[in-house]
Amino acid sequence: MKKDEIAISVIVPAHNLENYIGDCIESVLNQSFQNYEIILIDDCSDDNTKKIIKEYMEREKTTEIILLENDRNTNAGYSRNRGLDIARGTYLLFLDGDDMLERNALERLSAVCKETRPDIVHFNYYYLDNITCEKTEYSSPADAIVEMMKIFQPGDMGDCFFQLFREVAWDKLFRRAFIQENKIRFQSQNNANDQFFAYAAMLKAERMIKIPDHLLSYRKNRENQLSTSRNISRNPGCIWDATKAVLNYIDEHALYNLYQRSFHTYAAVRLLFSLKNINAVEQEKLLAFYRREGYEALKMMKCSMETFNSPYFYAVNDWLIHLESAENLQETENWKLRKNEAKFKNLFEEFRKENRIVLWGAGVNGGRFLKKAHEFQTDIRCVIDLDENKRGKSICGYEIKNYDAVEREDMIVVLNPDHIPIIRRKMIQQQKKVRLLDARAYLCFDIPFEQAILKI
Repeated sequence: MKKDEIAISVIVPAHNLENYIGDCIESVLNQSFQNYEIILIDDCSDDNTKKIIKEYMEREKTTEIILLENDRNTNAGYSRNRGLDIARGTYLLFLDGDDMLERNALERLSAVCKETRPDIVHFNYYYLDNITCEKTEYSSPADAIVEMMKIFQPGDMGDCFFQLFREVAWDKLFRRAFIQENKIRFQSQNNANDQFFAYAAMLKAERMIKIPDHLLSYRKNRENQLSTSRNISRNPGCIWDATKAVLNYIDEHALYNLYQRSFHTYAAVRLLFSLKNINAVEQEKLLAFYRREGYEALKMMKCSMETFNSPYFYAVNDWLIHLESAENLQETENWKLRKNEAKFKNLFEEFRKENRIVLWGAGVNGGRFLKKAHEFQTDIRCVIDLDENKRGKSICGYEIKNYDAVEREDMIVVLNPDHIPIIRRKMIQQQKKVRLLDARAYLCFDIPFEQAILKI
């Protein structure tokens, strides 16, 4: 990199964020690394957001702060594209206007880029509760699969790609030339506008890298957040539009067979989320669209169990495409494990035929499962959890162990179906012949015990 080149362009769209934009800008200006520019795009705020930005521009003497002003209120996708068009940095970092960077974030990202020259860097972050101010670590599921600081291609994990990486831009750094060469743009829509951008970029990337560092604080429980039910209700079709755009991209690049299972698992969950997080009136309208053409356009109508990462998600997809009224969305409450006492008894009857049972997951449901195991006098060989902070501790008298404790011929009972593609990949990597029981598929749907088992 030449001396006069900018290493990182930090692009921040903002609309009515007077209570947060200052914290965001401060977190960038306080970086230990200095070779960057800040591009802020005000989307016609009617509060003091633009005034606060201009005050920082007047005070700041060492870092270039650029303000773009939209001539009409549009959306964050449109604003990010405007920032992208004028950015000069070798790499691009897209923040939301209420995010905050850790002080060493840009220095760490720059060092990784110099060492590995990636198209995309994926990093971890913190959740910052806007009500309690509690800050908790979030580590990507990819941490369990991807070797840290090693270049990989997303196609290497096509069967679980959409379960490993989120549909957001703000937990990734992008090489600008790579984005421009492939003409990848944000969708100009009010919600889920970075879903297509993030996935299209990763699907195209030839050099992606995962780092374990937590470099950003993402606020949750904030009023007027785009991901809240009220805001999604204003634009209920955005999630479908973004999901369809991703499928189109997969088809256009002949990637469907590679990503089929992961995508359909993701699509079923994403569309269910879109229905559950809007008001009742919009629910019926959106469901009518899905039934009329939305499901068919996403290739959801003729899926078999093998099309999904687990029997549970096949059942969710099947239930969704047969849903006739949004009033029946309340049935999803019955999918919680605590609602299925009778089937728990049947499950432990099945376990009498087994003698090498391993429980995967030491959370609340894991504790409940172990109490049931004790009640039905079922021996559990060991308890596994991916969370390093839990390992070595105990739950219901069992020490929580690493996945290395799994042995050949074990039956791994998985209570959270989201973990199944990760566990499957991990067991394949370790060449362990095991069986995975999708317990939630058996407990929550009419899927026979044998069909809820995946053999590896």
